Amino acid sequence: MLAAIIGAFIIGVIFLWGTLMAIPDLKDAIANGMGPAQIIGSAFSPAMATLYLLVVVAAIFVCCLSIMTSTIRLMFGMARDNQLPLSALLAKVSPSYHTPVGACIMVGLLAAIPLLQYAGALYNAIAATGMIYLSYFLGNFAILRARLGGWPRVKTPFALGKWGIVVNVLGLVWGGSMLINFAYPPRLL
Repeated sequence: MLAAIIGAFIIGVIFLWGTLMAIPDLKDAIANGMGPAQIIGSAFSPAMATLYLLVVVAAIFVCCLSIMTSTIRLMFGMARDNQLPLSALLAKVSPSYHTPVGACIMVGLLAAIPLLQYAGALYNAIAATGMIYLSYFLGNFAILRARLGGWPRVKTPFALGKWGIVVNVLGLVWGGSMLINFAYPPRLL
């Protein structure tokens, strides 16, 4: 997990550095609000820029599917342990598909909520990122419930001790505020 985070950080830094170096005129880019698509368009031929942006779209699509899949897994696991409202429906596995159809539909509906108010690729990206915080929030909520029930009962090499509940509550406050932030993004130009 650490290697994946470090690798993503390194790749992100290289991408951002390359994008900044590709800006033809920094003052003009700032004045006109030049985004990554315009920078890529100015650095490549139209055909190469289109191909590059199609690869970016495919990568974002796969990441969104990954986020939804992990949220479905989290929701199913929590429902199976009877930790969510409608747990019986969310934990049911389809005999023909062998998948938790209720959790799949619920996550799909939750992911579609921003589309009721917002439209466009930018808002869809905001909503997809917000769903990451939903999965963190649900996991943090389950851990807080476990802590309030006396977990962990076994001593481990690393433990937060009395700070565990404080860290959980701060995590829930942060996650909740980020969910609200993503639900009401500032008006974009």
